[in-house]
Amino acid sequence: MLRGKATVPIRPLGYREILDLPFALIQANLRLLATSMLIAVVAAEVLVALVGLIAAGSSGAVDSDVELSVLIATFVAGWLVRVVLGSIAATAASMTIHGSTVTTRAVLVRARGHVVGNAALQLWQLVLAAGVALVVVLFASDRAPAATLVILGLLLALGAFAYFAARGFVASGVLVDENRSAYDAVRRSRELTTGATGQLLAVWASMYTVLTVLALPLWFGPQYVDVAVDGMEWGELLLASVSFLVVAAGCILVESSTRAVAYIDRRCRREALDLYTAVVPGKANA
Repeated sequence: MLRGKATVPIRPLGYREILDLPFALIQANLRLLATSMLIAVVAAEVLVALVGLIAAGSSGAVDSDVELSVLIATFVAGWLVRVVLGSIAATAASMTIHGSTVTTRAVLVRARGHVVGNAALQLWQLVLAAGVALVVVLFASDRAPAATLVILGLLLALGAFAYFAARGFVASGVLVDENRSAYDAVRRSRELTTGATGQLLAVWASMYTVLTVLALPLWFGPQYVDVAVDGMEWGELLLASVSFLVVAAGCILVESSTRAVAYIDRRCRREALDLYTAVVPGKANA
């Protein structure tokens, strides 16, 4: 049995702790999370490969239509991987923090009830990210200095995206710990993150900076295969797809654990959760 107190202390946490402790949570549940990640990525890649084969038809050749089909299938599969693994990782993190017995069956049973809500949260984040791209496109006009407008539009869009991402940073923690709907989780997250937008923005930026650096070898792997093996079109295409899926899966595991840790920190600071837990043991998620 894994006890939360040995992994994440229920008390106000420092900036460095919020970045470090998620990896302790992942390590505490490494077998469960690694197995879930492997199954999810393999299942998703099989789906992508089937879409590619159907698009290729009898010729089996890789053309622009096949590449587009594989690209769309990869993005959809990656989103589904994030939804499923995000639910599992957030549930495992919550159970570990609160000292519950963490078993595969227990995690899957609890995570199943949060898949729909987590899908809604992931869709909300996707809409925010799409908004950044939309603003850039709208500002890129041939009737004005395009470079200046694109830069200004990008800065504006990134600023808005970062603000809303920070205010909704602990929504997944609310969703799992308090068993709320996605809409209520976002509203509750805004309440808990009041006065901490800057800190959570720094945590969000630091988290994705680290993940980007760690993911670079997977991003550039398909290019090395293309150079080393001439004409290996299917191999290169599927390797690029599986690289994206692995990156998406790894990111959501770290992201979900970080959000769970940040949620505990915000509840301790806003609602004295640590004091309540000390008075009423076992009621940290009340």
